[in-house]
Amino acid sequence: GKPAALIALNRANGMGTIEAGDIVKQWIDEFQQQYPNVYISSFMDPVNLLEGHLDLLIDNALLGLVLVLLTLFVLLNSRVAFWTAAGIPIAIIASFALLYYFSDSINLFSIFALLIALGIVVDDAIVVSEQTLTYYQRGYSAQQAAILGAKRMLSPVLAAALTSIAAFSPLLFLPGALGEMLRPLPLVIICVLAASLF
Repeated sequence: GKPAALIALNRANGMGTIEAGDIVKQWIDEFQQQYPNVYISSFMDPVNLLEGHLDLLIDNALLGLVLVLLTLFVLLNSRVAFWTAAGIPIAIIASFALLYYFSDSINLFSIFALLIALGIVVDDAIVVSEQTLTYYQRGYSAQQAAILGAKRMLSPVLAAALTSIAAFSPLLFLPGALGEMLRPLPLVIICVLAASLF
């Protein structure tokens, strides 16, 4: 055997996992150039795990979007399916903007929360779209049907979003390391639900 050393690195508070991983990779490259006879190998890299989960999220989101579109195209008309599907990326982009505003990073808990929130957002979009279609089939113009459908479903959708927000909000106030670790879960769900209401 050869002499070896193990260095355990933890990211600083407020620093994202991917950002910390980039710094470590840069340091390893610089170190290898200075000391070519020393071999450095990283293992249990959380960046690889996170990137794998991000890939999983993107794959699941795309698959979910395709399944939602197929279901809506079979059960409803194509216009309703399109507008329901359009709400999903808008809610995700808005939630990322809110996460950036709150200086929170993307991690396993935020990815898990995003998957949960996507289901809630799609349910709300389907309910509003179906109500809009009902008014459209009664002879209202597309614009009138959209306005009436949104007004008619405002109370139930708002109530559902607010009860979900109320259910997850207490997790924001958990103290200590557990609270810090779980914070992205309620924050992401609240951000997605808040974004979906607009």
